[in-house]
Amino acid sequence: MKNLILISGHAEHGKTALAKILKSNLELQGQKVVIIPIAKYLKIILRDYCDWDGVTKNEWFRTKAQYIGTDIIRYKMKNPLFHIKRVITDTQIIEDIYDYIIFDDCRFPDEVYYSKTIFNDKVITIRVDRLNYKSSLTPKQLNHPSENKLNAFKFDYYIKSESGINNLTNDISLKLGFLYKNKIKEDFVVGEKVKVIQIKNLEKANHLQEYLNMTGFIFSWIIEDKQIRYKVIFKDENDNDYEEQNTAYFLKEELLKM
Repeated sequence: MKNLILISGHAEHGKTALAKILKSNLELQGQKVVIIPIAKYLKIILRDYCDWDGVTKNEWFRTKAQYIGTDIIRYKMKNPLFHIKRVITDTQIIEDIYDYIIFDDCRFPDEVYYSKTIFNDKVITIRVDRLNYKSSLTPKQLNHPSENKLNAFKFDYYIKSESGINNLTNDISLKLGFLYKNKIKEDFVVGEKVKVIQIKNLEKANHLQEYLNMTGFIFSWIIEDKQIRYKVIFKDENDNDYEEQNTAYFLKEELLKM
């Protein structure tokens, strides 16, 4: 493993979006990357014992996650390293398989300190802030320690972006571009707005017909059969919560820059 990347930020500020963009860009350079949430095992507890559906992140989910993850495990049980120790163990098991491992939800200083104790200078810390954004969290949730304990922490890098994939992607390139050593010639860049103008092989790709004349944003790309296929995400321009249900891959000839 070359680096363990820890990403911090308030809820809904783009931590997972940042992690996914980093992962895509690093993979384009031939790097093996995996994203591991520090809350991985907390989510398993919520799913298996608290009737969480494993997907929805509503007010109930955030309240329950804060209560069990912090109030019970961290404070009542006096086990503050429960979450980070479990994912660090996972990391030690797979560190020879991956070039980069990303924790996309760092929330407490001791999670950073413990990671550095194990991996020393391989650890990179990043803070992401979504500027001028009104959170959907309740006042009580916003004031919870899991949302505030890293507010004054000194990170290695800061990403401060207005809402929107274009802004986030551009800021990532400016601040973290040093991670991408090799350059591959591409016709579209991540974050660029495009329109689907044709489907070249309708016989094999008939399922893509529904996207004709729709506009979206380049989210990442892959090389397949010596061709670049661009992953387009069809979401609102100001939405940083990049769930991947509404995405599809297209050839460059099928897309038009907007």
